[in-house]
Amino acid sequence: MAEQRVVDAKTAYNLTVRVLCDIEPSVETRFVYLFGQTEFNQKSVLSKAAQLWNEDQSRIICIMGGDPIAGYPGGNAWTDQLVAQDIPWIFTFRIPQLPKTNTFTEAQALVRFLKKQNEKSVYIVGPPFHQVRCFISAVTAALAEYPELKIYNKVGATLDWDERGIHSQGVLTGARKDFIDSEWERIEKYMNLVSPEEALKYLENRDK
Repeated sequence: MAEQRVVDAKTAYNLTVRVLCDIEPSVETRFVYLFGQTEFNQKSVLSKAAQLWNEDQSRIICIMGGDPIAGYPGGNAWTDQLVAQDIPWIFTFRIPQLPKTNTFTEAQALVRFLKKQNEKSVYIVGPPFHQVRCFISAVTAALAEYPELKIYNKVGATLDWDERGIHSQGVLTGARKDFIDSEWERIEKYMNLVSPEEALKYLENRDK
């Protein structure tokens, strides 16, 4: 049997609440990264981007670039969606895809981009059921390559939990409420990610 971590229920609960109800940054944060989603879930992050832009029009909205892949409609399609929400294209930035695109390689590409830009903080946006794994992935990449980066959570809009569709690189089907369990199964399974305990420790120390 493949190695799999056991996540303490209290740790999982604490991390989830802290991620979904994150505090405002202690430092100026301009960059907002929207984790790639299938067309079924994209409204969650795209509508959140519009909200954040309307709150502060100096923000730069970052998305994964490239052609459609693994259920993601692609950088051109998402740029068009953002422009349709009155976010000028000059305030969007496409981060190059890494090989074998998934949540973790997205996080790696984001961290490397921010390091080159000498940016010290970032908002990350995912649908509510995906946000915790997005955060753990981003923390994993940051601790390996840019530990001084401060990662803050802005959770995407809540969509109909009973609506059925496609998630996870276009291969996982079900109702959105089903994806909550499947996301935690991935957190427990993917040993290349830091543990929930380590992610919670990062949160505890982030703003000190």
